[in-house]
Amino acid sequence: DKDRFETSPRMVDHMREYQAAIASMDLASTEPAYPAPNGSEFVGAKTCGKCHTKAYGIWKNSKHAHALESLEKGRPGTEDWWVDRREDPECLACHVTGWAPQDVVRFETGFTSLEQTPDLAGNQCENCHGAGKTHSELEFAFQRGSDLTDEHTAARRSMHLEKEWASKNLCVKCHD
Repeated sequence: DKDRFETSPRMVDHMREYQAAIASMDLASTEPAYPAPNGSEFVGAKTCGKCHTKAYGIWKNSKHAHALESLEKGRPGTEDWWVDRREDPECLACHVTGWAPQDVVRFETGFTSLEQTPDLAGNQCENCHGAGKTHSELEFAFQRGSDLTDEHTAARRSMHLEKEWASKNLCVKCHD
C-alpha cells in the first residue's frame, strides 16, 4: 500500500502487462454468466430512480455511482502510476452492477462493458437490493392502475433491506 511501500516502476509495468492480457481475453463478457439469485434481470439505477427519486439523487452523487470511473483513474495522488482496471473481472465485481463480488462472476444481465451495458456502470441499487426488473414492472403496472397482488407485495418485500443487516451482510462483500 502507498503508506508502507514506494511505487515500483517495474511493478507498474507488470500490472500494465497483466491488465492488457486480461483486456485481450475479454473476460467480462466471455466468461460464463449465471442467473441472478432472485431470478429477475438488472435494469439499472435510472429505472429505480423513476420512483425512488430521493435515493437516486443521493446515489448519483456518491462514490458508488462513480465506482467504475475509479478503476480508470485511481484515487487522487495515484495519477502518475495508476493502471486502468476496467477490464479486470476481479475489480469489476465490486465496481459495476450485476456481479457476485466474492465469487467474481457476472450474472446474465449484469454489466459487461460500457459499450454494451452503460446503464449498469458503477455500484448501483441492484447490487444490494437484487435485480429489479420484476419489481419495477410490477410497480409501473400498479401506477397504471393494476391491482396490488400477492406477487407484487412479495416483490416489494424482497427488495427491502434493513440498514444494519445490509452493513453486516452486504457491504462487506466489496468492502472487505
